[in-house]
Amino acid sequence: MADKLKLIYPTIQECHRKLVTDFLEKNGFMKTVWYLVENIWDHKTLTECDRVIKSEDATSPLYDLLFKEYNVEEHFRQVDSHREWIIKAYKRLKDYVPHMTLDDAEGHDLSKYDLVQAIGYTAKWVHNVDWDNETWQSSLNDHYRRERHHPQFYPKGQRMPRKDLEESLVDMVASQWERKLNGNENVSNADLVDFDPKYLQRYCSEDFVDVQVLTEKIKQNDLATYRWNLIEAVTPESKRNDVQLFYKENGFLQTILHLYEAVWDSDTITLAEKGIRDRDPTNPLYQLLMIEYDIQEHYRQCDSHRFWIVKAYERLKAENFLTEMTENDAKVHDLSKYDISQAIGYTAKWVHKVNWNNNTWQRSLNDHYRRESHHPQYHPEGERMPRKDLEESLVDMIACRWERDLKGNEEVTWHDLVDFHPNFLKRYCEEDLTEVTSLIKRIKEHCSEGE
Repeated sequence: MADKLKLIYPTIQECHRKLVTDFLEKNGFMKTVWYLVENIWDHKTLTECDRVIKSEDATSPLYDLLFKEYNVEEHFRQVDSHREWIIKAYKRLKDYVPHMTLDDAEGHDLSKYDLVQAIGYTAKWVHNVDWDNETWQSSLNDHYRRERHHPQFYPKGQRMPRKDLEESLVDMVASQWERKLNGNENVSNADLVDFDPKYLQRYCSEDFVDVQVLTEKIKQNDLATYRWNLIEAVTPESKRNDVQLFYKENGFLQTILHLYEAVWDSDTITLAEKGIRDRDPTNPLYQLLMIEYDIQEHYRQCDSHRFWIVKAYERLKAENFLTEMTENDAKVHDLSKYDISQAIGYTAKWVHKVNWNNNTWQRSLNDHYRRESHHPQYHPEGERMPRKDLEESLVDMIACRWERDLKGNEEVTWHDLVDFHPNFLKRYCEEDLTEVTSLIKRIKEHCSEGE
């Protein structure tokens, strides 16, 4: 006990020594460390603890106490190892997890190095405390609150963004590969995703289905064959040989565009529309279009853009720059992009980066212009836009700039928001250009007055 007190005393005030000594004698060293963290050390000391364990500062008395004696060092070693296997798992499965990036893999679980998690994780995985231990549960809850790749990060029943769902799968694969499969480099993909079913019970029902589908695809171990099986199931028998040849020669992306443009009849396209709109995994076209072709990423982009439309509208409306556009106009902005007639082409262009002259993309873009009156292209050449549509077109440009160029920075100035490239203003007829330019000038003048 004396050797433990020798480590503890330099980290506490003298008035706490008897209290801590009695606690140590009664409860032992490990619980005393928790007691220090939760009841004795002030914010300044806890901040110093965090610094010391991360920097491995051996000159501090906290280093010997926490990093060595309590053995946070071993917890860090475990985290380092897990993160190495995350990168290995990601690199092996990256074709199956297109929304997850190497940056996501390299940034995985960084919060585990913080003191608030390191204390509890060391208790659980180094000292093997019970699952119901309060210190461990507190650290685990902090981890769930901060790491989006856990289903527990989201409100009950809410679906995970696909990127986070994919990282959650890679997390399970890395753990399985390192621990259960002992790091065997020769294991099959089927072995990597052969999880205990209890690990899948964390997901909401829709995510559970998507994870099952994704693991099944990985088990098949051949993405090209898997995708052909999906295509074959929704291709008329009389055209399967031709489509299979097209697939082999042109690849998956071009085959989807070919199916939509030249193979599917109106009933199939209606079924596809229903599958992606309802996000129905039982629909045979859902997995093909929503997941593999990745219309879900186009939907995510639409959701994000429409979020910034509302923010841009609210900011301009609050300063009386908008006289005709309404809150409802902001809320229904770009709803046509969710229809398959536009989703197919927009996914090709903005998810898969096809050329601007791609026919499917151009047809989707033209459909968008025909249906959304906030675009100058909606109106006959030379005809003026109604004021409401003109204002919404400006809000549209601001929302795009705010989200993409300005990275959603809440502190941007009015001048930054309307500092558009001149190319974006060439769409307007001469009179509308004058009106938009005047409104932009007003906004910039407001910037010089108020900002």
